[in-house]
Amino acid sequence: ETIVVGAHYDHLGIQPSMHGNDPTPQIHNGADDNASGTAGVIELARAASEATKLRRNVLFIAFDGEELGLCGSREFVEHPTVAFDDIRAMINLDMIGRAGSGKFSMLGAPTAAEFAGLIEKYAGQVGLNCRTGGLMAGGSDHAPFAARRIPVLFAFTGVHKEYHRPEDDWQLIDAEGAAKVLRLCYGVLAELANMESGPAYTEPPPEAREEEEIRPAVEEKKEAGQDASSTQDSDSKPSRAKLRVRLGVIPDVPGDGKPGMLVQTVIEGSPAAIAGMQNGDRVMKIAGEDIRDIYTYMRVLERFDQRDEADIVVLRDGREQNLRVKFQAAERKPEH
Repeated sequence: ETIVVGAHYDHLGIQPSMHGNDPTPQIHNGADDNASGTAGVIELARAASEATKLRRNVLFIAFDGEELGLCGSREFVEHPTVAFDDIRAMINLDMIGRAGSGKFSMLGAPTAAEFAGLIEKYAGQVGLNCRTGGLMAGGSDHAPFAARRIPVLFAFTGVHKEYHRPEDDWQLIDAEGAAKVLRLCYGVLAELANMESGPAYTEPPPEAREEEEIRPAVEEKKEAGQDASSTQDSDSKPSRAKLRVRLGVIPDVPGDGKPGMLVQTVIEGSPAAIAGMQNGDRVMKIAGEDIRDIYTYMRVLERFDQRDEADIVVLRDGREQNLRVKFQAAERKPEH
């Protein structure tokens, strides 16, 4: 039996920034996304090698091509190097270098009954505030495993304004916080590796399940130029490809279970910033439409074209604020 611990080691390489109009190629080091997770896999492997013998095997793996569509993890799931039916769980480390932001989450807890208790136990031991509820984004390397009914955990310290930008560099890594994340992950890993049986896969509730890539900065990395006549049923999954406009915010992706979409960061110079939106605002309505969560937010944005304007209601310090926003065209993602 095997527990898989993985992270993607690819990033964007050398290319023009996705943000702005400067065509000059720039180095994107990807210190948080995902050198942090890759270093975490190496450190967990070191710790496991020095530990008392574990009952189960642990496979430590670095995936390539995550940014191109989970290529490495999909390939592994389709052509595993161990018996796939013997894989009992998968732990994915993706962007674990910003624990100081207070946004650390272990997503995927609903995929096994044992997970929540283990996370709570070791989060308490290392002194780390950890969220286990909310949405489980599908845009990272745990997703192909979950699709095959393998219990998964996704360690993630949240998005930030340097996401997919040249500024995502080592100086901004919270090393002490990352060490706490890894101590938590190692405690969970050791327990999983010593179980006599389980964990058994549990189908997550609909609100915790998402196969589209929502992580992390929803509208900051989508592609523009789609057919303006495209429509989508209100109950179907939102699609980045259908967004033709940008508001210019980084959402708090896992969410906190409350109505509305919590804004983690307002991008400088964006339509949201110009309209007066602030970090920590909670988007409650756009053009009169209630925003329940990040998914309804995206569905509503799909209706707008560049140069459209809309009234947005945000909740700030317990009071509603009315903002008038003029959208900008969505930025195209440069080809690799």
